[in-house]
Amino acid sequence: MRQVLIIGLLAVISFMSTACDDAFERDKPLVMASLFPQYDMARAIGEEKVDVEFLLPPGVDAHNYEPTPQKMMEVLDAELLLYTGDSMEPWVPRLLQGEDDSLEVLDLSRNVDLVDTDTADYTHDEGDNPDYADEYEEAIESFEIEKYEDDETVYAYVHDDHWHGSLPSITEGDALELSADIVSQDGEARALDADGQPNSLSVSVADDNPEDPIALESRGDHVRIHGEETGITLVEFHWLHEEEIRYTTPPINVQVVEDNQDDEGLYDPHIWMDPLNAIQMVEDIRDAFIELLPEHESTFTDNAEAYIEQLEAVHEDYSDLRKHSELDVLMHGGHNAFGYLADRYEWDYVNPYRGFSPDAEPTPQALADMVDLIDEYGIEYLFSEVQIDPKVADAIKSETDVEILYLYAAENMPRDRMEEGFTFIDVFEHNLEKFKKGLNYDGP
Repeated sequence: MRQVLIIGLLAVISFMSTACDDAFERDKPLVMASLFPQYDMARAIGEEKVDVEFLLPPGVDAHNYEPTPQKMMEVLDAELLLYTGDSMEPWVPRLLQGEDDSLEVLDLSRNVDLVDTDTADYTHDEGDNPDYADEYEEAIESFEIEKYEDDETVYAYVHDDHWHGSLPSITEGDALELSADIVSQDGEARALDADGQPNSLSVSVADDNPEDPIALESRGDHVRIHGEETGITLVEFHWLHEEEIRYTTPPINVQVVEDNQDDEGLYDPHIWMDPLNAIQMVEDIRDAFIELLPEHESTFTDNAEAYIEQLEAVHEDYSDLRKHSELDVLMHGGHNAFGYLADRYEWDYVNPYRGFSPDAEPTPQALADMVDLIDEYGIEYLFSEVQIDPKVADAIKSETDVEILYLYAAENMPRDRMEEGFTFIDVFEHNLEKFKKGLNYDGP
């Protein structure tokens, strides 16, 4: 075992040495992009002045992506990382913890208006809350972490073995109080009690993570996380029944910061689907490139202006689509990725998924409601997506006989599209033609 560890350490040291040599020999800054929109923007703005690399392998689901240790070393060796925010890429703050400031990080969600998730429609009946079986509970139907004494503010929820959303950061010296909405595997809501009977919530530091930045208290119906000093800690939440742990969540980040900038936790991360948000992203990337290489300011400015002109044309096309379409509702059987687009152009957005990940599960009632709406209004087209399993859209189709039109959500691209040079502007143009058909466009 010791020999294996030594070999592993030598491999890491060898890679780090090679990475350092590469950094020393590079004649252009290396920029890493976590998602396809910023990758396409960066390569258009930077032209040949910077090396832009895309983190995701073609076709990989961006929501559940975790970089390998080698890929993390490559990111740390870069001059600039472009990402979309902690809700979409929770691995970024963990990667940066304890690192120096040699890697500049640009959060492209910082200057756009974020759309919160609406959780008011997703409630559960309390039921009789019968005694639970003696065996350990290895799965739950739902586990949502919410703001204490405000059950309409959900920060994050568990799906299968991972989280969606993120906890708000805590200002150093302040505390965060959290409760949970828990529905056990048998479909029973588990109401929490301040005295811990029969159900309670607790929190603990995950294995091998420092507890210094935070202090934890479990108070039956809620937990309290106090920010002791700046840093990131992984914690786990526990559902206890009759003082026995029935379920433990996957680990999730808790970050203590010097100045909390109104972090709202769970929000829709698909900011790029609004062309005006995309313009803001282009401007932020342009400014970061100018700071990186001020001698090429004119090149970056001209290239950004050309890209923005294309996005302005996209905005005009979608405004025209909204003005000249018979329908004003997007019936979408793919994952919950088009909220910003619907919000910008004042479409009603009907989607059965809970949360924003492609592997989130739709509620049966939401599916039934979509079928009823399609039948009631005689809707002929249902939207889905190119890169996700169409089982939900197919289920709706089987009940209504709609035609499915496939869109791109643009987090990533299939391999064939990447190889043919498909761009982010191409995404909007492809989707526009599908929207024209699906919304009965009758304009010029």
